[in-house]
Amino acid sequence: MKDKDHPSFRLDSFNLLDFILMHWRVYLLTGIIAFTGSVVFSLLLSPKFSSEVILYPSSNVSDPGANLYGKEASKTTFGDEEAVEKILQILRSDEIKSGLVSKYSLFDHYDIRPGEKYRYTKLDRMLDRNIDFDKTRFMSVRLTVMDEDPEMAAAMANDIAAMIDSIFNRLIKSAGEKYLDVLEKQHAEQLALIKSYEDSLNYLKRKMQKNGGNYDMSASRVDNMAEYGPDFVRYSENHQFAIEDLGVIRQRLAEAGISAREDFSYALVVNEAQVAEKKSYPNRTLIVLLTTFSTLLFVLLIMIILEGYTALRKRTE
Repeated sequence: MKDKDHPSFRLDSFNLLDFILMHWRVYLLTGIIAFTGSVVFSLLLSPKFSSEVILYPSSNVSDPGANLYGKEASKTTFGDEEAVEKILQILRSDEIKSGLVSKYSLFDHYDIRPGEKYRYTKLDRMLDRNIDFDKTRFMSVRLTVMDEDPEMAAAMANDIAAMIDSIFNRLIKSAGEKYLDVLEKQHAEQLALIKSYEDSLNYLKRKMQKNGGNYDMSASRVDNMAEYGPDFVRYSENHQFAIEDLGVIRQRLAEAGISAREDFSYALVVNEAQVAEKKSYPNRTLIVLLTTFSTLLFVLLIMIILEGYTALRKRTE
């Protein structure tokens, strides 16, 4: 049997408005406190300025030296998705961080004292908060740096973009030098192999001449070459193949030499970072509005829960 003395608690749109009007003093006081507190908090936040660099990876990122020879030599192309991911990986490297820390004295700049506990963790947190990079839908990389000093933000963004080339060149040169050593050994071994074939051919020629044979392959007197002819043909073919392989090795040797000695551009900067004229953080208006609204909503939910709990107790009693 239903208890008609205590109707169940419900809150439709009309009851909600009545509920708010019933407790308007609480909401007014809460709104004033939340508004004042958020204004004070937003004023305490240090303004930060943002500078942005847009860059494309070049095709050298995917295959350094690939455009030096052949049909693709005259083409200038941007890198693909793999190249973009490599750029992003370089941006996450410790070498980028170390270069910034050293050049801009970031421990002092971020007020991280010597001997402070977890100082490197704090530094990483500050860098993650102030430096951001992501891949755009146009397969480019957007690099954004925020700082309280607008000139420093722009300088750091441009330096990071420049460090991409220096890191890639160091990596490619290191790999190129090792590859160069291997190719130089292959080149020497191939020359020795060609020399051995030439010595064998000269030996067969002398034998054929000694026996009165004709070592010209177009001659008709093949019977005089029955003993040495097959070996002569085999060594001639091997000699030709070895010369062709030598050409391939020399081309690779030239490419490795260029990779090991020359500098390439791996990050093609579309837009360099400029000194910002106005702050990008914090958005004080947004902070005040969100904080005030969230506080009022939270208080409303708490009061609804309390009202529902009170109604439930009355029904139980």
